[in-house]
Amino acid sequence: MEIVQTKDAALIARLNEPVQALHAELYPEYFKPYRFNEIRQWYERVIASDPDSTFLVIEDEGQIAGYAWIQALSRKENPFMIARTALEIHQFCIMRTERRKGYGTFLMSYICQMAKNKGINEIDLDYWADNEAAELFYRKQDFKVYRKAAHRIV
Repeated sequence: MEIVQTKDAALIARLNEPVQALHAELYPEYFKPYRFNEIRQWYERVIASDPDSTFLVIEDEGQIAGYAWIQALSRKENPFMIARTALEIHQFCIMRTERRKGYGTFLMSYICQMAKNKGINEIDLDYWADNEAAELFYRKQDFKVYRKAAHRIV
């Protein structure tokens, strides 16, 4: 297993397809169907303009097993909260055919070590409530829910 950083927007866009498809299936009122060209162009802009974003790809014997999009975020102190820096996981996906083979745990361990190496001791992520597979995986990786979000349609 090997984890490499990439700036290949087309690759990330292709790897994003199962993430976008799942979100569009679970929450069609919020998520658009997967459109490769639009997503590739969007990733190109992120890669070109955001030096704090990193795209990781996990490979095994030449086969790509998944990816993650992470970003170091610093929040300044304000009258309500203390300053803090966290590594945020925006997207994390192991390809469906490669799940339950240890790739997710390996990639998450790599991300945790990366945060430590940057002097960051906190990793944030969020996932949609109906994504039970994500919830189970993150719980297994020792993530704790510390904030909840709610909405109301009127």
